[in-house]
Amino acid sequence: MRLKTIAMAVLAVLIFASGTTAKKSYSITLKVQEEKSIENQHGALYFNRLGGSYGHGVAVHIFAVGTDDNVYDLVPKDSKDFIVAGEYPARFDNRNLIVLVNRREIKLFIVDVKSLEAETEGKTAKQ
Repeated sequence: MRLKTIAMAVLAVLIFASGTTAKKSYSITLKVQEEKSIENQHGALYFNRLGGSYGHGVAVHIFAVGTDDNVYDLVPKDSKDFIVAGEYPARFDNRNLIVLVNRREIKLFIVDVKSLEAETEGKTAKQ
């Protein structure tokens, strides 16, 4: 009986400790500027039992500026996820960015990264 009580106490401590140590550090802050729906330039052929169809997929691209002075072109992993304009903490995970939005982590694939200086030089050269 005593051993069973000790085992339950140890299990309760482990469960509590695992929940409290789950804090992650977010290394940069992203300032989301705009969101665009961009159509895939290369079409795809889809087949089903009734026939086939040809279509261009549309992906939502998020353009954001990080505190590391880079401009990011990001695509959400899940098509249902979206981010409105604002500032959000983010961290790098392999080749992706994980953004904390309303206490929920959203995984974003990095499509393109440009330095902020090169982006502003390109805009002034066009004018």
